[in-house]
Amino acid sequence: MELPNVVEQGGSNPLPESAAADFTVLRCRGTRLESGLTFAALHELLWPVTERISALPEPQANALNRALGMSGDVADRFLIGVAVLTLVGELADKRPVLLAPEAM
Repeated sequence: MELPNVVEQGGSNPLPESAAADFTVLRCRGTRLESGLTFAALHELLWPVTERISALPEPQANALNRALGMSGDVADRFLIGVAVLTLVGELADKRPVLLAPEAM
């Protein structure tokens, strides 16, 4: 089935052109090989905006950096969640954000 104004981004989720133009789009594609890697999907999802992590409050930035493998310490899952929400919220202050995870 063909949909008007849709950009096929690979995988099973077509993305409307208008969404691609008007939103900050963060996407990831999980694979079976990555299923055993903690936070692999989060790493891929946030890769385009990793430079903004340093603007987060220090405890959140540290936790997110740990989760993404940028530090060897163990990360607090609660702080990781708060950091992701804060980061996405700050992105959304500038323009709408579309999170597009895809399963393989």
